[in-house]
Amino acid sequence: MSKPNAVRAVLILLLAMFAAVPAFAQSTSANLAGRIVDDQGAPVAGASIEIVHQPSGSSKTVVTDSDGRFSSRGLRVGGPYTVRANKEGSINAAKTNVFLVLNDTTSVDLTLNPDATRLEAMEVVGSSVPTVFSRDNMGATTNVTVEQIQEMPSIGRSIQDYVRFDPRIVQTDKERGEISAAGQNNRFNNIRIDGVPSNDQFGLNPSGLPAVNNPISIDWIQEFNIGISDFDVTQKDFVGANINAVTKSGGNEFHGSAYGVYRNHNLVSDKPAEFTAFDEEYTIGAYVSGPLIKDTLFFFLGYEEFDRTKIAPDVGVEGSGASTVARGVTQADVDRISSIARGFGLEPGNSDSGNADNTDTKYLAKIDWNINDDHRLTLRYNLTDGQIQRLPNLRSNAFSLSSNWYQDNIEFESYAALLYSNWTDNFSTEANVSYATYDSAPTFAVRAPQVRVNVPSGTGVFFGTEHSRQANVLSVDTTTAYLAGDWILGDHLVRLGGDYEENDVFNLFLQDVFGNYTFNSIDDFAAQTWRRFTLQQSNTGNVNDAAAQFKFGNLGLFLQDTWTFNDQLNLMYGVRFDKTLINSRPQFNAAAQTAFGLTNTDTNDGQTSFEPRFGFNYTFNTERAMQLRGGFGLFQGSAPGVWISNIFSNPGVLSTIFPGQNGNGFNPNPDTQTPPSATPPAPNVDFLDPSFQQPTVWKANLAFEHELPWYGLVGSLEYLHNKVNEAVTFTNLNLGTPGALLPDGRQTFWTRIDPTGFNSFGATGGNQSRARRNRSFNNVILLGNTSKGESNNVTLALEKPFENNWGAKVAYTYGDSNEVSPATSSVAFSNWNGRAIFNPNELINATARSETRDRITGLVTYRIPWADEISTTFGLFYEGRSGRPISYTFVGDANGDGQNGNDLFFIPLEGQVQFTTASSAADIAAFRSFIENNQYLREHQGQTAGRSADNDAWVNQFDLRISQAFPGGWGNKAEFFLDIQNIGNLIDKDWGHIDEVGFPSSQQVARFAGVNAANQFVFDVSSFANETTGATSLPSKNRRDVAGESRWSAQIGFRYEF
Repeated sequence: MSKPNAVRAVLILLLAMFAAVPAFAQSTSANLAGRIVDDQGAPVAGASIEIVHQPSGSSKTVVTDSDGRFSSRGLRVGGPYTVRANKEGSINAAKTNVFLVLNDTTSVDLTLNPDATRLEAMEVVGSSVPTVFSRDNMGATTNVTVEQIQEMPSIGRSIQDYVRFDPRIVQTDKERGEISAAGQNNRFNNIRIDGVPSNDQFGLNPSGLPAVNNPISIDWIQEFNIGISDFDVTQKDFVGANINAVTKSGGNEFHGSAYGVYRNHNLVSDKPAEFTAFDEEYTIGAYVSGPLIKDTLFFFLGYEEFDRTKIAPDVGVEGSGASTVARGVTQADVDRISSIARGFGLEPGNSDSGNADNTDTKYLAKIDWNINDDHRLTLRYNLTDGQIQRLPNLRSNAFSLSSNWYQDNIEFESYAALLYSNWTDNFSTEANVSYATYDSAPTFAVRAPQVRVNVPSGTGVFFGTEHSRQANVLSVDTTTAYLAGDWILGDHLVRLGGDYEENDVFNLFLQDVFGNYTFNSIDDFAAQTWRRFTLQQSNTGNVNDAAAQFKFGNLGLFLQDTWTFNDQLNLMYGVRFDKTLINSRPQFNAAAQTAFGLTNTDTNDGQTSFEPRFGFNYTFNTERAMQLRGGFGLFQGSAPGVWISNIFSNPGVLSTIFPGQNGNGFNPNPDTQTPPSATPPAPNVDFLDPSFQQPTVWKANLAFEHELPWYGLVGSLEYLHNKVNEAVTFTNLNLGTPGALLPDGRQTFWTRIDPTGFNSFGATGGNQSRARRNRSFNNVILLGNTSKGESNNVTLALEKPFENNWGAKVAYTYGDSNEVSPATSSVAFSNWNGRAIFNPNELINATARSETRDRITGLVTYRIPWADEISTTFGLFYEGRSGRPISYTFVGDANGDGQNGNDLFFIPLEGQVQFTTASSAADIAAFRSFIENNQYLREHQGQTAGRSADNDAWVNQFDLRISQAFPGGWGNKAEFFLDIQNIGNLIDKDWGHIDEVGFPSSQQVARFAGVNAANQFVFDVSSFANETTGATSLPSKNRRDVAGESRWSAQIGFRYEF
C-alpha cells in the first residue's frame, strides 16, 4: 500500500470510529480585580471578597476600598474560581466559573443589593465576554490556553508550534526551530518557564532553547503568554517576543495522564524521494498530581522520554552496494589503513553502520504550598537530558571510521522558588529565585589526533577524534532573583521592585588540540610522511586557559503606577532601569592596541538604560464590548552571550595555531604532540566598542477591538511599530584601503581589475586581495551599535471565541522591517561577512532578513459531541506567507575583500557588460533568459541589486489534528489523536512546498571576471549552458526538506487522563 493510501486508510478508520461513537506576574501567575457597587451604582466600601480556587480549595479574602475596588495578585492560572462578595446589611453576591489568564488581570464586578429588597443571594456564572476585553490589556499580546495546546496540531510538540498562533510570530526556519516576532532577529526573544530563563543564554542554538528539543514537555504546560509589546515594567530581556509559560499544578483531587506519540518514515511522504531524516520516533510520558495535605500542600510530577532512531547515512566502499559510494575507497584500503593505525597503537574503529539517534529525557517536580490564606509558595525542579549521535565525514568524497564519530550531550537543569504574599488588603509581594545550569560537551570514542588518509581518487578516509570536538565544552550557570511589591492606593496600583540575573560562562572551543594529520596516500601514512599537520595549543600549556571564562548579567529596578482613572479608562505608566554587569576583562593584546587604537579589554560593564513606558485601555460604554488600547515604551534586550564571549575567546593571545606542510613523523598520543616547524598564521582579534550598548528598541502599538453582532465575533485592528534605539553592527577594522572603483561605483580591494587577472575560477595571474592592511593580524572585528532600523506591522483579525462547540480566528498581518546587520551567526567574523553588501563596512539600512511582508493565519476548532464524554474534535491551523527576503550576488569574490558570494550583483542591460571567451553564445543566451524570467532582475536592469530586495516563493501550509475522546472507565477519559502536518501536500504532491535560497539567503548569479578598458564589467557565465546537450544550469532555489518541511507527515497519539 502506498504511503498516501496508508494515511488515507487511517483517516477512514478514524472517521468510521467517529461515526460509530453514538452507539457508545512576573508572568508566572494571574490577577483578579473588580468593583463592588450597590443597586444604585454607588461604590460599596468595606465589603469582604472571598476568592476560591475550586480545584485546590485555596482561598483569599480581601476588602474593598472606599471606591468599592478590590484586587488580588499572584493567583494560580486557570480555574475555575468562585468570587463571593458580602457585607452586613446586603445580600451576598457571587460569580462562579471564573477562569484567570496568565500575566493578565481578570475583572469581576458585582452588585450588592440591600436586605430591604428581600432578594435571595445572587449568583452569576462566569462571563462569556471574550478575554481580549480586559482593562489591563494594553500591548500586543496573545495567550495560548491548555485547551488549544491539547486540541491543535503539533508534529514537533514544540513551543514554536504554539507561539505561531500569534499572527506576528513566524517560524522562519522550521528545520532549525527559528521564530521571528514582528520581523525581529530570532536571537532577540526571551523565553521563561515558571519564571526561570529557559533560553539558550549563550546563543548558539537557532531555536533559542537550551535543549536538544524542548526544555519541558508540552503536556505539562498550563498556558502560554506571548508579549510582543507588553508595557509592564517587569517585562525585560527582549526586543522580539517575550514568551512566558506556566506549568500545571496539583489540586485537592488526584489527576494524571499517560500519553504516547509515534511516527515513522512510512508516515512521511516519499515524494520526491524516500524520507531519510529518521526511521522512527516516539514520545512517551506521564504526569500525576494531587494533594499531600488537602487545601494546603499539592504536588505535580512529570516524566517524558523522546527517542528518534536513524540509521547512519548509507555510505560504503566500492562494491558494497551502498546508495552512496565513497569514490575510489575499497575495503582493502580500509583494512590496510586500519592495520597501519593499530600498528601505531591507535584504534581506528570500524565501518559498520552506526546510528544517528536522538534521545531526550525530561523530568518535572513541583510543590505548591498554601502556607495560609495570605501566602503561597511554589517549588519547582526541572531536568532535560539529551543526546544526539553525530557521524561526520560520510559522503561521496569522504569516508569515516567509528573513532571519528561522537555524541553531543546537552543537559539543562533548573530550580525555582516562587513566593506570593498578601500582607494587607492593600499590599502584596511576589518574590522568586532560580538557578539553572546548561552543559554541553561531546563524548568521543577515542582520544587521538584526527587522521585523514587519501586514496588515489582523492577521497579521504578519516579516523581519530573529530578535529572540532577535541576541546569543545560549554557551561552556563544562570542565577536570577526577583522581588516586587504592589500597593493599592485608592484608584492607583503602585508597583516597585527589582530583578537580578547572572550568567557564569565557561566556553572552550579549540580545534586540533590533539593534532590533525593529512596523508596523501596509504604508503605515506605507513612511512609517517604527512602532507599537512595542524596543531593548536594554549599559550600557557593548559587548554582551559584558552577558554572564555566570564560572568555577565543585569540588575534591574522598576517603578510603575496603574491608575483606574474611571470605569472606562485605565492608565499605566512607569520606568525601568537596567544596568549591565560583566565581572572580568579579556586578556590584553598590546600589539592589537598599537595597530588599531583600541583596547581589546573594553566591555560594556556598567552600561545603563532608562526605559520609560506607558499604556492605556479605554472601554467604550456600548452594548457590545469595544475597546481602544495602546502604549509605547523602550525595551532592552540582551545580546547573546556568545557575541560578548567573542572578545574573551579571541583576544589573539590565548592560543597558537601551527600549520605544518610536508613533514615526517606521526604521534598517536594526543597529549604529547610537538608543534611542526611552521610560522603561525596571523591571529583573529575581536573588539567591543567602548560605548557599546545592549540592543534597545522603542515599541508602540495602537489597537481597536469590537464585539460584532454575530456569533460573538470579535474584530480587531492593531498597529505595531518598532524603532531601533541601539542595534548591533559588525565592522572589520583590518579591511585596508580600497583601490579603483568598479563600474557601479563600489570599492574594490584587488591589486588589479583588468580581465587578465581573472579566469572562470576567480583571481589569477598574481592578482591578490589587499583587504588586510595589517598583515600581522587576520580578521579584526568590532562589535558596535547603530540607531538605524525599524519595523511596522498591521494586523487585521476576526475571532470567534470557542462556544457552541466551535471557535475560530483568522488574521492578516502586513510587515515591513529593515535592519543594518542580520546578525545570523554566533561568530563575529561570520556576522560581518554573512550579509550581502555593496561596500564591506557600510552601515546601510535594508530589508530585514527576518521580515515577513504578508502573512495569513487561521485557527479552527470544531467539536462533535456524540454523547457524554464521547466527542470528536478537529483542530486546523493554516499559514500562508510571503517567502523570506533574498539578495542576488556575484559568484566568488567580486570586490577583493577576501569573501565569496556576498557582493551584490550588478544586473546588466543587454550590451552593458562583456562576457569572457569561456562563456559561449548558449551560456549568454541562458543568462539573459534567466534575467528576463525573474521579475525583480528584469525590472532592475542597469542597477545593482538591493540587499534582501526580492523574496522567495509564497508558502501555503495546513496542519490538522483529529482527536477522538471516549470514556476510559472509572470516570476517566481516553483520547486517540492523529496529527497531519502539511495536509495539502497529502492531497496534491505539488502543494505545501517551501522553496528558498540557501543560507545566508543570497542567490549567486554570475562570476565577476574583471573590468575592461571601456569600464564595463566582465562576467563569466560559462556554467549556464551545455552546448552539446542544450541543457541549462541556472541559479535555482532549494526545497527545504531536511526535516520534511515540504512534504506531508503524520503521527498518531494516545492520551489517558484520570
